[in-house]
Amino acid sequence: MSRDTCSFCRGMAQYRSYASNAESMHAGLLVADLPASYAILSIDQFYRGYTVVLAKTHATELFHLPQDEADQYLRDMQAIAKAIADAFAPRKMNYELLGNTVPHLHWHLIPRYGWDPNPTRPVWEYQHQPVLLDSDSYAELAREIRARLTPRA
Repeated sequence: MSRDTCSFCRGMAQYRSYASNAESMHAGLLVADLPASYAILSIDQFYRGYTVVLAKTHATELFHLPQDEADQYLRDMQAIAKAIADAFAPRKMNYELLGNTVPHLHWHLIPRYGWDPNPTRPVWEYQHQPVLLDSDSYAELAREIRARLTPRA
């Protein structure tokens, strides 16, 4: 898949425009524009704070990035994961890097809580109704994470 046909690459262009338009419903989903990535809230907030970290460069594997960019991407992910943990105090953070559905480098950062209905298994195994929020609630979650974000340069 090329950058031209990648849904995440097209989506990142939209998030850049959403970031400059606070009235957009999707503006609240953008948590941070980091050096090598964008952090975006998942639409489904069953796990409060669930965020996806998308590489700015189109790559299907981490080893496809130049080493300095790969290092920065991992620092971005660490910074977002720590900010989520600081904001919501989960019991554990899960990190999922698959790319089977959308072959663009992205990590799912999923906070796991004490109330978790399937605490020792991957989140994908527990079927649930998606928890969809209004735009103000997404924006508030993004602000809570952003307020605790200390990017690692």
